[in-house]
Amino acid sequence: MQLKSLCLSSLMTLYQYITSNMEVVLQAKTLRSVICYISITSD
Repeated sequence: MQLKSLCLSSLMTLYQYITSNMEVVLQAKTLRSVICYISITSD
């Protein structure tokens, strides 16, 4: 039972880590797209 809860908590941590990283990645891609768009339109 202890092991099961431990596995579950580590899975939750992993899930939170992945989702927070996805957010960062999406923000980075959006930012890069915006910068590219600005540089194209200002040319």
